[in-house]
Amino acid sequence: MTNWRRRIVLLVVVVIGAIVIAGMVLYLMVKHVPAFYDKALAINRQQLEESREELLERVEQLKQDVRFTPAFHVTLTDDQLNGWLANNYDSGSPAISRPRLAIHPGFIEIGCRARHKSWESVISARLTLRPSDRRNVVEVQIRSIKAGSLSVGWDGVLDQVRQAVERTRLQTSWRSGDGEAVVEVVIPARWTQVHRSVVIESIELGEGQVTLRGRTE
Repeated sequence: MTNWRRRIVLLVVVVIGAIVIAGMVLYLMVKHVPAFYDKALAINRQQLEESREELLERVEQLKQDVRFTPAFHVTLTDDQLNGWLANNYDSGSPAISRPRLAIHPGFIEIGCRARHKSWESVISARLTLRPSDRRNVVEVQIRSIKAGSLSVGWDGVLDQVRQAVERTRLQTSWRSGDGEAVVEVVIPARWTQVHRSVVIESIELGEGQVTLRGRTE
């Protein structure tokens, strides 16, 4: 084989090798499961149900608090919230299922399994939230969205997230730009069986828990 033929064969081999390696790396990145999500899925069904019951008890206690006291606060753990998510959404849409979250000081990680035809991955996002200047409006800032460990574009994923949020019947407004998206969520001022207006004053994110504080009028 002449030198120029060897060079062509070598070039072809290098290009094919590079494509194969890039494909394998991309596949592994998409198949990567975030540590927080893997940990949350490891919790068994009984523990999830017990955590859900704890959440429902906290909510019932909160209803009593806002009925009879001028100020209130409630602390919910990520285990309790995951128990509720598992009960309500694990057997939901085949496109998006098994949502789980982890709460950290200053931010929340949330993820779910996403499937499209033969493609499947864990979609995860990092969120921050705070009360806005408007009464009972919480700003949720979506800082990043990933498929596995691979950063993905906003538009298609946000459409799916928006549809999922709309099914909760919460009143929301959306805007995006400059590498992040912001969702404004309106917290209802009137709750069932509570004949007073509820005002959310602060939201505190700690390790594994979120605390809401507010007052009634």
